[in-house]
Amino acid sequence: MKKTALLIGYNVVAVIFLFLLSELAVRLFIPRIQPQGTTRAIIADSLYGSSYGLKPQSAGKSHGAPVAVDRYGFRKCGGKIDTSRASWLFLGDSVTFGPGVEGDSTFAGIVQAGIDSLNILNPSTSGYHVKNYRDVFTALVIEARHHLGIERVTIFWCLNDVYTNVPFDEMPGGKIRYIFSDFLTFVRNHSRLYHFLKSLLFDRSKSYYLFDKQFYDRENPEFQRAVETIIEISGSCRQRGIWFDLFLLPYEYQLRTGDFAPQDLLEEVLKNSGIRIWRPFQTNTEKYPDSKAFFLYGDGIHFSNEGHRRLAEFIMAQ
Repeated sequence: MKKTALLIGYNVVAVIFLFLLSELAVRLFIPRIQPQGTTRAIIADSLYGSSYGLKPQSAGKSHGAPVAVDRYGFRKCGGKIDTSRASWLFLGDSVTFGPGVEGDSTFAGIVQAGIDSLNILNPSTSGYHVKNYRDVFTALVIEARHHLGIERVTIFWCLNDVYTNVPFDEMPGGKIRYIFSDFLTFVRNHSRLYHFLKSLLFDRSKSYYLFDKQFYDRENPEFQRAVETIIEISGSCRQRGIWFDLFLLPYEYQLRTGDFAPQDLLEEVLKNSGIRIWRPFQTNTEKYPDSKAFFLYGDGIHFSNEGHRRLAEFIMAQ
């Protein structure tokens, strides 16, 4: 009995040692892998009607990168907002917010550095979808909160912005995340080895793309509501003499395979609305053999520093 206990003890110690050694190796040799998660303290509930937003004058981290929020509720990038200048409002989700990337290196920050005649306003945060965009737009443009002289509004559309009523457990990996929520949150925040193995064993970029693609159907109610909301925001801008445009952002899997069917459909449906639509990274069905370089490690949705830089260059060229 004693020998059995000792053997079990030795094996447990060996497993722990092997895990720690592997964790150290991943941190040393693949520094691109960063912890995930965003500091909850930077989020304020019901900031824009029924929508949450970035808490003014807060600070924290997102995927290991520092985050600071100014007094208006925008992610800081560059200098302070100059109320004597006109403003350009960026509406987006976590992709536009820029997890894992410092504020000045996000595409919003790079555009701000390159265009000194405008304030770049970035209230974007994780989990936003098309309904949140309408709430933020209503507060900042229609109700003119802060009176920042908004002359241009751009939606940076991520494929998952289309749906608002999908249960969490129906999304890729949702059931497992729901059952093991606390444990997975801990390992995502602390273990680089976890992210390495997850990326090695699964193609989450493909999984998320295929899941989101199913909503891009003319008969899908979520798709129809999304289109209606985009047209509504565009119409409100037109009434106020505000420039409005839409950037359709790709997933890594799309750059890898050249499948842009959801963006094609959205552009087709909106073609008679008078909305200016841009397709960064995409030239017809061009494929990018280095597509992963534009995204965070093991992440098929959120851009890396290189992805943000590439997108910023495209934006400023239009």
